[in-house]
Amino acid sequence: MLRARSRLDKQGRKQAILKAAGRIWAISTFDEFTMVAVSREAGLAKGTLYLYFPTKEALLLALLDAALEQRFGEIERDLSALSGPCDFEGAERLLASTLLTDTGQVRLLAILGTVLEHNIPRPDIRRFKKRLLAHLERIGGALEVCLSFLSRGEGVRFLLRLHAVIIGVAQLATPAPEVAKILKEKGFEPFRIDFDTELRAMLSILVRGSAGQARDKDTQSKGGHDNGGR
Repeated sequence: MLRARSRLDKQGRKQAILKAAGRIWAISTFDEFTMVAVSREAGLAKGTLYLYFPTKEALLLALLDAALEQRFGEIERDLSALSGPCDFEGAERLLASTLLTDTGQVRLLAILGTVLEHNIPRPDIRRFKKRLLAHLERIGGALEVCLSFLSRGEGVRFLLRLHAVIIGVAQLATPAPEVAKILKEKGFEPFRIDFDTELRAMLSILVRGSAGQARDKDTQSKGGHDNGGR
């Protein structure tokens, strides 16, 4: 009983740390985000924080993991509620509205491969990747039902391409502070990127481009069969 209570206490403290980290991340850049700030926000000694998360990258990865758990659950429920094929606009709205509700999560996704995964114990990365793959496979399967041009297994690839789009748009839309000041000057208007607007546009291109690619493959396949039958 005491051991079970101890596990519950540890889990409760871990959740408290993640909530504190989320509040700090919401108002910080990666460089500004510190373990000291999180420990103060959580009301814990810095040493206690390191018992749960060895690096700030590990803490932010856990924060992203928790956010994705919730976000993927919402997407899966929404896609399952459609119960069949949906039009392009419906799929685009669903994905965009879900992705644009949490800017903190988007900022974490943007630095996942370039920053977060570079200072984390290998077992933690393996666990994260396994959970992420499980999420992607479930959402990918639901997407294949919704977007009928996606063949079996292509839903995961679509989501990975969407991740690449998020990274690119987020980096363009959030330049370094000094760069942002320069881009406010006259003549640099083309570099000013609104994340919401551009993500919606790129999502539409991704959906419709994937559909066009599928049609081309189907046409080529039918053409090959026709030629073979002559």
